[in-house]
Amino acid sequence: AIPSFQNASDKAKQKEPATLVASYIKAAQAYFTEYSMNAAYARDLGQYISVTGCRTSNPQTCKTQAPYDHTNRSTRTWYSPSGYYQVYMEPAGTRTHFRALPTGQYSNSGYGVTGCYNSGTGATKVMEMTRKGRSVPRINC
Repeated sequence: AIPSFQNASDKAKQKEPATLVASYIKAAQAYFTEYSMNAAYARDLGQYISVTGCRTSNPQTCKTQAPYDHTNRSTRTWYSPSGYYQVYMEPAGTRTHFRALPTGQYSNSGYGVTGCYNSGTGATKVMEMTRKGRSVPRINC
């Protein structure tokens, strides 16, 4: 029998990007409500939340380094504050997709997160992967 707590650390790390993606989706909703167009960059989300992250994919460095502020930047990819994940913002038609992929030394052992906001239907969805690695698909919402 395999102890159920064996992946507990990796699953706990997954809560960071799950919370971030949920926040990004709420900010994308707010942006659409105000401007009637989809958010395309971190600066669009930055009107409603702080978009911060680490400068590298090295968690040891991220523990001591001040977070990098993406709130006013026209970027679509950044590292999570812990450095364990790389976040991708992918606008496509009426949907805004967010994917958080494990990165760096954690690429093969982390669980990713995917999320979506559909401005056409108002639907949102956040899904935590159950398979380790960077194979994190876009989901429909």
